[in-house]
Amino acid sequence: MIQCAINLCPSSNLIHLLEPLSKATEILCGSKYPTLKTALPVYLVLMKHLKQVQHELYHQSLLIQPATLVVQKIKQYLIDALKKPAYLCAMILDPTFKTIVELI
Repeated sequence: MIQCAINLCPSSNLIHLLEPLSKATEILCGSKYPTLKTALPVYLVLMKHLKQVQHELYHQSLLIQPATLVVQKIKQYLIDALKKPAYLCAMILDPTFKTIVELI
């Protein structure tokens, strides 16, 4: 019984790591045309969650590298999006963006 509980621990950590990615996919794919004002808060929440999970995985060495790779990939997507002046202007000029950021 104890061995079974120990074996479930890594899978529960994997689920904890991947669950927000599933929710983000549902949010972004729920719209035919997700905009940066929708995607940016999702990026920010994902980064916050993944970094938190990454620090909690010190005893799950098999999940640290995938978590790190996911963080790096999402960070690169965010950096690429913010390099484009049109996206940056659209976010700054969008009045709902300020409200969304305050909610995070």
